Amino acid sequence: MASLWAVLLVALAELGDKSQVLALMLAMRYRRPGVLTLGMAAGILANHGLAAWLGASVLAWLPAEGMRYGLAAAFLAMALWLLWEGDEEEEASPEGEKGPLGAGWLGAFTAAAGLFFLAEMGDKTQLLALGLGARFESVVPVVLGSVTGILLVNAPLFWGGQWLAARVSMVWARRGAAALCLALAAFTVWL
Repeated sequence: MASLWAVLLVALAELGDKSQVLALMLAMRYRRPGVLTLGMAAGILANHGLAAWLGASVLAWLPAEGMRYGLAAAFLAMALWLLWEGDEEEEASPEGEKGPLGAGWLGAFTAAAGLFFLAEMGDKTQLLALGLGARFESVVPVVLGSVTGILLVNAPLFWGGQWLAARVSMVWARRGAAALCLALAAFTVWL
């Protein structure tokens, strides 16, 4: 159940996020989709692994009743953040520019892993991993679900999937993620 919630919430929250712009930029610079996908997965695995572990370990020293209402408030805040977040104008990368670490596989992997690790710091999907880790008292299923959710949304961009962004309404994606967060907040309070 934890993995399913993580995949759904993180994938929907990730639509229209800055990570998609980062994925497009890396795809244009390196043109190594497989290596970029592995690098992204490594960076997010490290970031969300730390977040879910922190969320799951917090339960050991917080009272259950306070934690329950705190988690519900966090999911409610996440829903409001998703609804408030507006479209940001993104700058396009210059065409033909080579990556700062060269065009080799190691440079592409390192750039993707490092940049995705940093881009996820304080991001809503990292906070979702922390909250889900606390809610389900589980690290591995939450991390696997959150990494899968981000890969589902961003990896196609490495493989030439710009058509996806043209077909998915970011407004409705955010609304869907907000609705799921509200449902999880209610589930946390009443069950």
